[in-house]
Amino acid sequence: MKTFNSLLFVAVIALITGCDSTVKVYPSFTHVSDIVINDKGEYNEVDDVLVSEITDAISDLEAEGQILDIIIEGVFLDVTKNPSIDSPENTATGFNSSIFFNDLDDVQYLLIEDLEIDMSVLTQEIDLNSSLSDDGINKLRNAIYAIAIDDASFEEDNIGFRIMGTSIPADSYMNAELSLRIEIVVEYQSDL
Repeated sequence: MKTFNSLLFVAVIALITGCDSTVKVYPSFTHVSDIVINDKGEYNEVDDVLVSEITDAISDLEAEGQILDIIIEGVFLDVTKNPSIDSPENTATGFNSSIFFNDLDDVQYLLIEDLEIDMSVLTQEIDLNSSLSDDGINKLRNAIYAIAIDDASFEEDNIGFRIMGTSIPADSYMNAELSLRIEIVVEYQSDL
């Protein structure tokens, strides 16, 4: 409803002022990939995201017009210690993580390398934006854009995120949930 009200407001202002009959709107959505780590020493976990999940999220924006661009507005990692009550308790004081993105052709790109996560708190949010690999985040944006404009030139029906690393100290047990949260803005151009 907020998106519709904003679009209506912009349309009314454009009509009153006699502006051009096109308007740009910037609705957004958030994708979350949840990965649970229950391992000792090393871990390597993957979350696959179906193309249909992304197209459905874009359809739910209720915006009309031509998609001009996709903007990755922010990438965050939410960490929760001991989410799995059926697994051993977390004994790691921290862990190192690298995060990768697998594109529509199943090629892997680095997003974050050797991120050290402190496990002394129960929950935390880590802002990854200043540490993102330019190449990796550009490839992620390009893949989401290709999905958004329905470019059928890709081989896979999903993209994926891989989180891998080691516990601190070595061989300690990790019981944690990592939620990779990606905030995405879709730029539309609509005719009034």
